[in-house]
Amino acid sequence: MKPKPPDVKITNYAELGQVDDGHPENKEASGMMNEADCLYCALKHVSVAYALWNEFMGAPQYKLEFIMSLGELRAAELHLVQKYPDLCVAVRELRLGIENGDKLFDEFRKLMVAMADVAGIFEVDDENQNRM
Repeated sequence: MKPKPPDVKITNYAELGQVDDGHPENKEASGMMNEADCLYCALKHVSVAYALWNEFMGAPQYKLEFIMSLGELRAAELHLVQKYPDLCVAVRELRLGIENGDKLFDEFRKLMVAMADVAGIFEVDDENQNRM
């Protein structure tokens, strides 16, 4: 038995593929139900990338986790490129640094905090980069 696909309602596909997937920022989608402007989706991708990359850093034999972390970061870039170009550049720079073998634990954390701040998930104490 096939798994049921997610419940995504196409409310007005004739006008640029209007999509109602529960995320208010995805009401306007272009092409094939693109969620390109979803900051929350991008944050999830960066969080997953961090977890995968952290696994690789702890056990370098996990090369697949390294590759998957790069893919997750690239997916985050695609979600950010249109409405959040500065965050997109920051994710790209992080991805390129990781590809170069840099150890960027602090940069990952700072990026996730910055994205969460822009998304309004929590307020940020700029001095300490902590939740308030």
